Amino acid sequence: MSPPSDSDIALAAFGAQAAADGRPWHSNPYLRRDHTPPATGETVNEWARKHDAWQRGFETYGCAGMTLRG
Repeated sequence: MSPPSDSDIALAAFGAQAAADGRPWHSNPYLRRDHTPPATGETVNEWARKHDAWQRGFETYGCAGMTLRG
């Protein structure tokens, strides 16, 4: 497994911020039609990397936030 790239870290931070703001998981911008491979021309693997990085940040914050509040 390779270390996360700067963009992975930035995307995770955006996902964590969305969770902190109380937005739902489906606010992941990579679920929007205009951010999917048919619209952007990127590979499915590249899209999945971005989607997953955002989602990891969202879920990590959500788990940490529940622990801190719980």
